[in-house]
Amino acid sequence: DSGSARIYAIRSDTMDVWLEHELLDSVNGLLPEAERLLVTTMAGRLLSIDYETRAITVLAEGLGDGDGVAPAGEGRYFVSEWPGLMHLVNTADGSHDTIIDTRADNRFMNDFLLVGDTLYQPHWEPSELTAYRIVRP
Repeated sequence: DSGSARIYAIRSDTMDVWLEHELLDSVNGLLPEAERLLVTTMAGRLLSIDYETRAITVLAEGLGDGDGVAPAGEGRYFVSEWPGLMHLVNTADGSHDTIIDTRADNRFMNDFLLVGDTLYQPHWEPSELTAYRIVRP
């Protein structure tokens, strides 16, 4: 719930607040991993939440209106930013590089899907889909 800084859990047809915290202000993208939940926020953060303790760690900041998130390997993640940026975030030090910028073309991006080495990016405007081949070192 991006309006109230909450993440909900649904169990047996019941919805309960799983976590509420000021760092979850404008919560948006969720990526479940084995030991943690990665979260993007429209307040520009990439967060890690430990499932057991629910402790929140800020992995990166300065990501604008953070939206989608997917693993890039070696502690790095792709994070999309509304309206048209894709970042490669290094969680070891919180640094990030912009690898795609579609703002000048008014090609808005938000959520995306990474399948193998192809990143599928639907565009809010125009109503199109772009596929990018990801080359990993």
